[in-house]
Amino acid sequence: MYRILIVDDEEIITNSLVRMVQAAFPQADVYAAYSGNQALQYIQRAGFDVLVTDIQMPGMSGIELLKQVNEINPQCKTVFLSGHDDFDYAYQALQHHAVRYILKNENDEILLSTIRQCMDEIEAETRNQEIITQAQELLLQFQPFMKREYLGKLIQKQDPGVEEAGTEFARHGIRLSIHMPVLLLAGRIDDNSSSETANAVDMVVRNCLEPALHCECCTVQLSYMLWLIQAAAPEGQGRAVMQVRAAAERLQRTCQQTLQVSVSFLLHTTLTEWKDVRVKASEMYHAVGYMLEPSERMAFVYLDYFSPEHWHDTGNTQEKTYSEEFTETWKHVLQGNDEQALQAFGHRLQVVALTMPEYPGDRELLMFHQMHADLIHLMIESGCIQSVMEDSVFHSLLYKPVSGTSVQLAERLVYLGNKVFEIRKQHQKNREDLLIQRIHEYILSHLEGDLSLLTISEKMYLNPSYLSRRYKEITGENLSDVITRYRIEKAKELLKDGNMRIHGIAEQVGYLSATHFIRVFRKATGMTPQDWRSRKG
Repeated sequence: MYRILIVDDEEIITNSLVRMVQAAFPQADVYAAYSGNQALQYIQRAGFDVLVTDIQMPGMSGIELLKQVNEINPQCKTVFLSGHDDFDYAYQALQHHAVRYILKNENDEILLSTIRQCMDEIEAETRNQEIITQAQELLLQFQPFMKREYLGKLIQKQDPGVEEAGTEFARHGIRLSIHMPVLLLAGRIDDNSSSETANAVDMVVRNCLEPALHCECCTVQLSYMLWLIQAAAPEGQGRAVMQVRAAAERLQRTCQQTLQVSVSFLLHTTLTEWKDVRVKASEMYHAVGYMLEPSERMAFVYLDYFSPEHWHDTGNTQEKTYSEEFTETWKHVLQGNDEQALQAFGHRLQVVALTMPEYPGDRELLMFHQMHADLIHLMIESGCIQSVMEDSVFHSLLYKPVSGTSVQLAERLVYLGNKVFEIRKQHQKNREDLLIQRIHEYILSHLEGDLSLLTISEKMYLNPSYLSRRYKEITGENLSDVITRYRIEKAKELLKDGNMRIHGIAEQVGYLSATHFIRVFRKATGMTPQDWRSRKG
C-alpha cells in the first residue's frame, strides 16, 4: 500500500485533489495537509511514498518543505503543483531534484499519470537486482562476521571502554561513534532462516537506511537479528527514529520482493546509551522471540507495543538421538508454536521412548529434565505463566518430580507441550481481542476528529501498514470501512434531532464538508441524510 500526501494552502483545492486521487488509487492511503508545517509533521510521523505539494505557500514554501523531506525520507517522490509557468519556479524545483513539475491548470489526468509514474519508479527500485548482487558480494566477505563478533561482545559489557572501542571501531570499519547513543532495531525472519538469508536481510536494511544513517548488525542467532543505528552526523540524531519509521514499508517490501522472505521488525523509539544496550537488547530479543507470535508476520511494531499495561490478561549415535537431537528439536518446536510439528515430534518421542530402558537412566533423565526446563522457560518468556498456574491439572503435572517410566515421561511431556500451545493460542486471541477493542474504543471516542490510519497506528504503537493488514487478518474487514460504518451510525442518531443542520452533523462525525458527508451517507444507505431523516424521523 502506497502513502500519498497532498499539500496546498487552499483547502478546497486540497480536498478536491484528495478525493480525485483516492478515487483513482483506491489501494493508496491519501492524506491532506493545508500548510508546509502541517505536512512536515506528517512526514516526521511516518514515511510517505509520494508528496504532491503546491510550490508557493505562505509560511513554508514547497521548496523549503522538499529540503526537509529529503533529510528525513530521501526516497519520497515529489510532485510540484504551481499556478505559475515562470521558468524560475521550475528551475528551483529541478535544482532540488524534484523531477515532476505540473501547472494547476493542466488536465487532471496529467497529475494522476504522474503519480502513477512515481509508483512505477518505486516498484522498479524495489525490484532492483543490484540489491541482490550486493547481498551476494557481501557473502564473500569476511568482515561482517568480524564486526558482529566484536559488537556482540561489546554490547554485553556493562562499561565498554571508550578508547579501546574507538580503536576497534576504526580497525573493523564500524561506522558508529562510541560517544553517541544508538537506536536499536530488532528483526525476526518469519520464514526458514539461514546465514545467507540473514546476511542478505542485513544488506537490505543497510541499503534502505543509508546514507542518512549508519547501521551495523551486531547479533544474528536463529532468525533473530539486532542492528545498532546512529545518524551520520551528531546533529541528525533527533531525526533517526523518524527516518527508520519512514523506511519501514520499504524495508519489508524489499525483503519480500527481492529475497522472498518476510521479516518482522521491532524498533525501540528511544536512543540508548552504550552502557544500557545489553539490557535493552535482551528485552527486544524476548519481545521478538516470545511475545511476537508466529502468526504476526511482517510486523513492524515499537517496543511500547509490549508494555504490560496494554496486554494485561485475566557422544554415540544413540546418545545423540536421545539427547542432542531431541532437545534441539524440542526447542525449535516450542519456538515455532506449530501444532502439527508438535504432534509429529510427540509421536516420534513416544516411539523412541519404547526403545529406552523401562525406567530411564541418568542419560534419559537428563534429557527429560532439559526438555522440561525448556518448556518452563518458554512459558515465562512468552508471558503465559499466570494462565498456566490457573490450570490445576497442568500445575500438578508441571511441578511433579520427573519420575515414572520412560513412556510415561514422554507422554507427560507431550501433554504439557500441547497444553502450553493451547494457552498460548488463547493468550494470542486475548491480545488480538484487546487490540481490536482498543482500536474500536479510540474510534468511537474520536468520531469527530482525525481517524487517519497514521493517527490510530501511533496510538496503538504499530506501523500504519501493519496495523491495517493485521486488523483485516483478525476481523475480516477493512479498518476504513469500519470507521465509515461507525460514523454513519452516529450520523443517524444525530439526524433524529430535527434541529441539527446537515453541515453540523457532518462536522460532528468527522467529514471535511457536507458534500463529502452526503456522498458517503448515500453510498452507505442508498439515500441522502435529508431523505433518511424524513423517512425515519
